[in-house]
Amino acid sequence: MTRRTDTTRRTSAKVLAAVRDIAAARVALTKARHALAAAATPLSPSVVVDGAWRPMLTTLHAARPKLRSIDGVIGSGLGFRRRGGERLLGERCIIVYVREKLSIAALRARGTARIPTRLRSASGRHIPVDVVEFGTLLRLVGPGDSLADTDADPVEMGTIGAIGTDNQSGGRIALTAMHITGLDQYPPGGDHSVVSPSVPDPAAAPIGTLLRGSMTGIDAAAIAISGEVPVTNVIPGIGPIHGWRPVTVPGDIDIPVQMLGAATGHVVHGKLLDPCAALPSEGLSSAIMVQMDVQDGDSGAGLYDNDRMLLGLLVGRSTLPGNPTVFCPITNVLAQLACNVP
Repeated sequence: MTRRTDTTRRTSAKVLAAVRDIAAARVALTKARHALAAAATPLSPSVVVDGAWRPMLTTLHAARPKLRSIDGVIGSGLGFRRRGGERLLGERCIIVYVREKLSIAALRARGTARIPTRLRSASGRHIPVDVVEFGTLLRLVGPGDSLADTDADPVEMGTIGAIGTDNQSGGRIALTAMHITGLDQYPPGGDHSVVSPSVPDPAAAPIGTLLRGSMTGIDAAAIAISGEVPVTNVIPGIGPIHGWRPVTVPGDIDIPVQMLGAATGHVVHGKLLDPCAALPSEGLSSAIMVQMDVQDGDSGAGLYDNDRMLLGLLVGRSTLPGNPTVFCPITNVLAQLACNVP
Protein backbone atom coordinates (compact mmCIF):
# COMPACT_ATOMS: atom_id res chain seq x y z
CA MET A 1 0.00 0.00 0.00
CA THR A 2 2.83 2.36 0.91
CA ARG A 3 4.74 1.53 -2.29
CA ARG A 4 1.66 2.28 -4.45
CA THR A 5 1.07 5.56 -2.60
CA ASP A 6 4.70 6.61 -3.15
CA THR A 7 4.44 5.78 -6.86
CA THR A 8 1.20 7.81 -7.12
CA ARG A 9 2.85 10.77 -5.41
CA ARG A 10 5.85 10.64 -7.73
CA THR A 11 3.56 10.44 -10.76
CA SER A 12 1.50 13.36 -9.50
CA ALA A 13 4.66 15.40 -8.95
CA LYS A 14 5.72 14.75 -12.56
CA VAL A 15 2.27 15.70 -13.83
CA LEU A 16 2.28 18.92 -11.80
CA ALA A 17 5.78 19.77 -13.04
CA ALA A 18 4.63 19.26 -16.64
CA VAL A 19 1.59 21.49 -16.04
CA ARG A 20 3.84 24.23 -14.64
CA ASP A 21 6.17 23.92 -17.64
CA ILE A 22 3.23 24.26 -20.05
CA ALA A 23 1.90 27.32 -18.23
CA ALA A 24 5.37 28.94 -18.20
CA ALA A 25 5.87 28.16 -21.91
CA ARG A 26 2.53 29.76 -22.81
CA VAL A 27 3.43 32.93 -20.88
CA ALA A 28 6.87 33.02 -22.53
CA LEU A 29 5.33 32.52 -25.98
CA THR A 30 2.88 35.39 -25.49
CA LYS A 31 5.68 37.67 -24.28
CA ALA A 32 7.84 36.70 -27.27
CA ARG A 33 5.05 37.43 -29.74
CA HIS A 34 4.43 40.84 -28.20
CA ALA A 35 8.17 41.56 -28.29
CA LEU A 36 8.23 40.58 -31.97
CA ALA A 37 5.27 42.87 -32.70
CA ALA A 38 6.95 45.76 -30.88
CA ALA A 39 10.23 45.28 -32.76
CA ALA A 40 8.77 44.80 -36.25
CA THR A 41 8.21 47.57 -38.79
CA PRO A 42 6.53 47.43 -42.23
CA LEU A 43 10.07 47.19 -43.65
CA SER A 44 10.77 43.98 -41.68
CA PRO A 45 10.80 40.66 -43.58
CA SER A 46 7.32 39.24 -44.12
CA VAL A 47 8.52 36.01 -42.54
CA VAL A 48 11.30 35.73 -39.96
CA VAL A 49 13.19 32.44 -40.20
CA ASP A 50 15.03 30.85 -37.28
CA GLY A 51 18.75 30.30 -37.81
CA ALA A 52 18.41 26.53 -37.86
CA TRP A 53 16.10 26.80 -40.90
CA ARG A 54 18.15 29.38 -42.82
CA PRO A 55 20.16 26.84 -44.86
CA MET A 56 16.83 25.43 -46.07
CA LEU A 57 15.58 28.93 -46.91
CA THR A 58 18.78 29.68 -48.85
CA THR A 59 18.35 26.44 -50.78
CA LEU A 60 14.71 27.29 -51.49
CA HIS A 61 15.56 30.78 -52.80
CA ALA A 62 18.23 29.31 -55.09
CA ALA A 63 15.88 26.60 -56.37
CA ARG A 64 12.78 28.74 -56.94
CA PRO A 65 13.59 29.87 -60.53
CA LYS A 66 14.26 26.27 -61.61
CA LEU A 67 11.17 24.95 -59.81
CA ARG A 68 8.99 27.65 -61.33
CA SER A 69 10.18 26.67 -64.83
CA ILE A 70 8.66 23.21 -64.39
CA ASP A 71 5.25 23.00 -66.02
CA GLY A 72 2.45 22.94 -63.43
CA VAL A 73 4.44 24.37 -60.53
CA ILE A 74 2.74 27.47 -59.06
CA GLY A 75 4.78 28.11 -55.92
CA SER A 76 6.94 26.83 -53.09
CA GLY A 77 7.56 27.20 -49.37
CA LEU A 78 8.95 25.64 -46.18
CA GLY A 79 7.34 23.37 -43.64
CA PHE A 80 7.00 19.82 -42.39
CA ARG A 81 6.13 16.81 -44.52
CA ARG A 82 2.47 15.80 -44.12
CA ARG A 83 0.44 12.71 -44.82
CA GLY A 84 -3.33 13.03 -44.98
CA GLY A 85 -3.00 16.59 -43.68
CA GLU A 86 -1.16 15.47 -40.55
CA ARG A 87 2.39 16.60 -39.81
CA LEU A 88 5.13 13.98 -39.73
CA LEU A 89 7.07 14.86 -36.60
CA GLY A 90 10.43 16.48 -37.22
CA GLU A 91 10.67 15.95 -40.99
CA ARG A 92 11.44 19.42 -42.36
CA CYS A 93 11.02 19.87 -46.08
CA ILE A 94 10.71 22.24 -49.01
CA ILE A 95 7.10 22.32 -50.21
CA VAL A 96 6.32 22.61 -53.93
CA TYR A 97 2.75 23.57 -54.86
CA VAL A 98 1.46 22.23 -58.18
CA ARG A 99 -1.76 22.60 -60.15
CA GLU A 100 -2.17 18.84 -60.37
CA LYS A 101 -0.26 15.81 -59.13
CA LEU A 102 0.59 13.43 -61.97
CA SER A 103 2.05 9.94 -62.11
CA ILE A 104 5.54 9.43 -63.54
CA ALA A 105 3.94 7.86 -66.61
CA ALA A 106 1.69 10.90 -67.13
CA LEU A 107 4.66 13.25 -66.74
CA ARG A 108 6.59 11.31 -69.37
CA ALA A 109 3.61 11.32 -71.72
CA ARG A 110 3.37 15.10 -71.42
CA GLY A 111 7.11 15.60 -71.65
CA THR A 112 7.05 17.39 -68.27
CA ALA A 113 10.08 17.39 -66.00
CA ARG A 114 9.71 15.54 -62.71
CA ILE A 115 10.01 17.59 -59.52
CA PRO A 116 13.09 16.42 -57.62
CA THR A 117 12.42 14.45 -54.45
CA ARG A 118 15.38 16.19 -52.76
CA LEU A 119 17.32 19.43 -53.23
CA ARG A 120 21.00 19.76 -52.41
CA SER A 121 22.06 22.64 -50.15
CA ALA A 122 25.33 24.56 -50.48
CA SER A 123 26.78 22.39 -47.71
CA GLY A 124 25.90 19.19 -49.57
CA ARG A 125 22.93 18.27 -47.39
CA HIS A 126 19.95 16.75 -49.19
CA ILE A 127 16.66 18.45 -48.24
CA PRO A 128 13.46 16.47 -48.88
CA VAL A 129 10.76 17.91 -51.14
CA ASP A 130 7.03 17.45 -50.51
CA VAL A 131 4.74 18.06 -53.50
CA VAL A 132 1.29 19.44 -52.64
CA GLU A 133 -1.54 19.52 -55.18
CA PHE A 134 -3.11 22.97 -54.99
CA GLY A 135 -5.30 23.37 -58.07
CA THR A 136 -6.16 27.00 -58.91
CA LEU A 137 -6.42 29.98 -56.56
CA LEU A 138 -10.06 31.04 -56.28
CA ARG A 139 -10.21 34.69 -55.21
CA LEU A 140 -13.20 34.90 -52.92
CA VAL A 141 -15.93 37.38 -53.82
CA GLY A 142 -19.68 37.15 -53.63
CA PRO A 143 -22.93 39.10 -53.12
CA GLY A 144 -24.31 40.27 -49.80
CA ASP A 145 -21.05 40.77 -47.91
CA SER A 146 -19.82 43.58 -45.70
CA LEU A 147 -17.87 45.77 -48.10
CA ALA A 148 -18.04 46.68 -51.79
CA ASP A 149 -16.41 49.04 -54.28
CA THR A 150 -19.45 50.57 -56.00
CA ASP A 151 -17.37 51.75 -58.95
CA ALA A 152 -16.18 48.24 -59.80
CA ASP A 153 -17.88 46.61 -62.79
CA PRO A 154 -19.28 44.18 -61.90
CA VAL A 155 -19.58 45.11 -58.22
CA GLU A 156 -17.68 42.55 -56.18
CA MET A 157 -17.82 42.20 -52.42
CA GLY A 158 -15.41 41.37 -49.64
CA THR A 159 -14.56 41.89 -45.96
CA ILE A 160 -12.83 44.57 -43.92
CA GLY A 161 -9.73 42.91 -42.47
CA ALA A 162 -8.55 45.60 -40.04
CA ILE A 163 -8.63 49.32 -39.30
CA GLY A 164 -5.33 51.19 -39.51
CA THR A 165 -3.74 54.53 -40.27
CA ASP A 166 -2.23 56.07 -43.40
CA ASN A 167 1.48 56.80 -42.89
CA GLN A 168 1.33 59.98 -44.99
CA SER A 169 -1.78 61.73 -43.68
CA GLY A 170 -2.33 59.94 -40.37
CA GLY A 171 -5.93 59.37 -41.48
CA ARG A 172 -7.91 56.22 -40.79
CA ILE A 173 -7.95 53.41 -43.33
CA ALA A 174 -9.65 50.04 -43.73
CA LEU A 175 -7.72 47.11 -45.21
CA THR A 176 -9.23 44.58 -47.58
CA ALA A 177 -8.41 42.57 -50.73
CA MET A 178 -7.61 44.50 -53.92
CA HIS A 179 -9.38 42.09 -56.27
CA ILE A 180 -12.81 43.19 -55.00
CA THR A 181 -12.21 46.57 -56.74
CA GLY A 182 -11.81 45.05 -60.19
CA LEU A 183 -8.49 46.94 -60.53
CA ASP A 184 -4.90 45.73 -60.63
CA GLN A 185 -3.37 48.96 -59.31
CA TYR A 186 -4.54 52.21 -57.69
CA PRO A 187 -3.82 55.05 -58.18
CA PRO A 188 -4.00 56.14 -61.02
CA GLY A 189 -7.72 56.23 -61.72
CA GLY A 190 -10.86 58.05 -60.72
CA ASP A 191 -12.56 58.12 -57.34
CA HIS A 192 -13.77 54.75 -56.12
CA SER A 193 -16.48 54.88 -53.47
CA VAL A 194 -16.69 52.01 -50.97
CA VAL A 195 -19.79 51.10 -48.96
CA SER A 196 -20.41 48.92 -45.92
CA PRO A 197 -22.48 46.77 -45.53
CA SER A 198 -22.17 45.89 -49.19
CA VAL A 199 -24.82 46.46 -51.83
CA PRO A 200 -27.61 45.44 -52.25
CA ASP A 201 -28.04 45.75 -48.47
CA PRO A 202 -30.46 48.69 -47.87
CA ALA A 203 -28.29 49.75 -44.93
CA ALA A 204 -25.25 50.18 -47.18
CA ALA A 205 -23.60 53.56 -46.69
CA PRO A 206 -20.35 55.04 -47.98
CA ILE A 207 -17.43 54.56 -45.59
CA GLY A 208 -14.80 56.19 -47.79
CA THR A 209 -12.86 55.95 -51.02
CA LEU A 210 -10.11 53.73 -52.35
CA LEU A 211 -6.75 55.21 -51.34
CA ARG A 212 -4.16 52.69 -52.54
CA GLY A 213 -4.10 49.11 -53.71
CA SER A 214 -2.15 46.59 -55.72
CA MET A 215 -2.24 43.08 -57.14
CA THR A 216 1.49 43.10 -57.85
CA GLY A 217 3.17 40.93 -55.24
CA ILE A 218 0.21 41.39 -52.89
CA ASP A 219 -3.58 41.45 -53.18
CA ALA A 220 -4.59 44.25 -50.81
CA ALA A 221 -6.17 47.68 -50.74
CA ALA A 222 -6.41 50.57 -48.29
CA ILE A 223 -9.67 52.53 -48.09
CA ALA A 224 -9.57 56.09 -46.75
CA ILE A 225 -12.37 56.24 -44.16
CA SER A 226 -14.58 59.32 -44.10
CA GLY A 227 -14.23 61.48 -40.99
CA GLU A 228 -17.77 60.94 -39.74
CA VAL A 229 -17.74 57.13 -39.96
CA PRO A 230 -17.29 55.49 -36.51
CA VAL A 231 -14.73 52.66 -36.53
CA THR A 232 -13.37 50.11 -34.09
CA ASN A 233 -10.65 47.47 -34.09
CA VAL A 234 -12.68 45.12 -31.90
CA ILE A 235 -13.67 42.03 -33.89
CA PRO A 236 -16.88 40.28 -32.78
CA GLY A 237 -16.05 36.86 -31.38
CA ILE A 238 -12.30 37.58 -31.36
CA GLY A 239 -11.90 40.81 -29.37
CA PRO A 240 -9.66 43.87 -29.67
CA ILE A 241 -6.75 43.65 -32.12
CA HIS A 242 -3.35 43.79 -30.44
CA GLY A 243 -1.51 45.10 -33.51
CA TRP A 244 0.33 42.98 -36.06
CA ARG A 245 3.50 40.92 -36.41
CA PRO A 246 5.49 39.01 -39.03
CA VAL A 247 5.11 35.25 -39.21
CA THR A 248 8.02 33.05 -38.17
CA VAL A 249 9.63 29.74 -39.14
CA PRO A 250 9.38 27.31 -37.44
CA GLY A 251 7.55 29.03 -34.57
CA ASP A 252 4.28 29.59 -36.45
CA ILE A 253 4.01 26.26 -38.25
CA ASP A 254 0.84 24.50 -37.01
CA ILE A 255 -0.21 27.32 -34.64
CA PRO A 256 -3.98 27.88 -34.24
CA VAL A 257 -5.31 30.90 -36.13
CA GLN A 258 -8.72 32.55 -36.48
CA MET A 259 -10.66 34.75 -38.88
CA LEU A 260 -14.03 36.50 -39.14
CA GLY A 261 -15.30 36.73 -42.70
CA ALA A 262 -18.42 38.67 -43.63
CA ALA A 263 -19.83 35.86 -45.77
CA THR A 264 -19.08 33.14 -43.22
CA GLY A 265 -20.63 35.32 -40.53
CA HIS A 266 -18.85 33.79 -37.55
CA VAL A 267 -15.32 33.22 -36.29
CA VAL A 268 -13.62 30.27 -37.98
CA HIS A 269 -10.55 28.54 -36.58
CA GLY A 270 -7.75 26.87 -38.46
CA LYS A 271 -4.09 25.89 -38.50
CA LEU A 272 -1.20 27.73 -40.13
CA LEU A 273 0.59 25.27 -42.44
CA ASP A 274 3.28 27.24 -44.31
CA PRO A 275 4.37 30.77 -43.30
CA CYS A 276 7.04 30.97 -46.01
CA ALA A 277 5.21 30.30 -49.29
CA ALA A 278 5.44 32.21 -52.55
CA LEU A 279 2.88 31.88 -55.38
CA PRO A 280 4.38 33.91 -58.24
CA SER A 281 2.08 32.23 -60.75
CA GLU A 282 -0.82 33.77 -58.80
CA GLY A 283 0.85 37.18 -58.48
CA LEU A 284 1.87 36.73 -54.83
CA SER A 285 5.53 37.25 -53.94
CA SER A 286 4.81 35.91 -50.43
CA ALA A 287 1.90 33.95 -49.03
CA ILE A 288 0.73 32.25 -45.85
CA MET A 289 -0.93 28.88 -46.35
CA VAL A 290 -3.62 28.00 -43.83
CA GLN A 291 -5.96 25.08 -43.21
CA MET A 292 -9.28 26.87 -42.75
CA ASP A 293 -12.84 26.85 -44.15
CA VAL A 294 -13.77 30.13 -45.87
CA GLN A 295 -16.49 31.30 -48.24
CA ASP A 296 -16.95 33.60 -51.23
CA GLY A 297 -17.11 37.16 -49.92
CA ASP A 298 -14.63 36.60 -47.07
CA SER A 299 -11.78 38.11 -49.13
CA GLY A 300 -9.81 40.73 -47.25
CA ALA A 301 -10.59 39.26 -43.82
CA GLY A 302 -7.76 39.38 -41.28
CA LEU A 303 -5.88 36.31 -40.07
CA TYR A 304 -5.16 36.47 -36.31
CA ASP A 305 -3.19 34.35 -33.86
CA ASN A 306 -4.51 33.53 -30.38
CA ASP A 307 -2.93 36.74 -29.05
CA ARG A 308 -5.17 38.65 -31.50
CA MET A 309 -2.24 39.86 -33.59
CA LEU A 310 -2.86 40.40 -37.30
CA LEU A 311 -0.78 38.10 -39.52
CA GLY A 312 -2.30 38.55 -42.98
CA LEU A 313 -5.29 39.30 -45.22
CA LEU A 314 -7.35 36.64 -46.99
CA VAL A 315 -6.82 36.36 -50.76
CA GLY A 316 -8.61 33.13 -51.63
CA ARG A 317 -8.57 29.36 -51.45
CA SER A 318 -7.62 26.39 -53.56
CA THR A 319 -10.27 25.07 -55.92
CA LEU A 320 -9.55 21.59 -54.55
CA PRO A 321 -11.47 20.53 -51.40
CA GLY A 322 -9.37 20.42 -48.23
CA ASN A 323 -6.44 22.30 -49.74
CA PRO A 324 -4.87 25.48 -48.31
CA THR A 325 -6.45 28.88 -47.92
CA VAL A 326 -4.12 31.72 -48.97
CA PHE A 327 -3.35 34.95 -47.09
CA CYS A 328 -1.06 37.91 -47.91
CA PRO A 329 1.49 38.51 -45.11
CA ILE A 330 0.50 41.75 -43.38
CA THR A 331 4.12 42.97 -43.35
CA ASN A 332 4.13 43.13 -47.16
CA VAL A 333 0.72 44.82 -47.21
CA LEU A 334 1.71 47.58 -44.79
CA ALA A 335 5.03 48.23 -46.56
CA GLN A 336 3.52 48.41 -50.04
CA LEU A 337 0.43 50.42 -49.07
CA ALA A 338 2.30 52.80 -46.71
CA CYS A 339 0.01 52.25 -43.73
CA ASN A 340 0.03 50.74 -40.25
CA VAL A 341 -2.22 48.88 -37.81
CA PRO A 342 -1.46 50.26 -34.33
